[in-house]
Amino acid sequence: MKEPARWIEIALLAFCYGGAALLWTTKKRKAGRIIPVCSYMDAIFWALYGFQFALLVTYGWQAFHKPLILFLLVLAFVGTMVTGFLKPARRSQEDLQ
Repeated sequence: MKEPARWIEIALLAFCYGGAALLWTTKKRKAGRIIPVCSYMDAIFWALYGFQFALLVTYGWQAFHKPLILFLLVLAFVGTMVTGFLKPARRSQEDLQ
């Protein structure tokens, strides 16, 4: 009966961690006048990163022993790497002038 509670915990942890990281990154870019402040690829990157973090925190070492969790963990890792490489280049406003 603990499985639904674990998945709710994963969803909440992923939302909190990924959202906080996205807000932190956006705040730093806004202060540094970097364009774009936030893109959809940034949102996907931090959502996948938060999901990966939540899976590892919730399941711990069991994440590497359960096939479904390991599969989701590998997919989240690959997705994080792909979106990390596909992020648009950041430019400061001073470079554009």
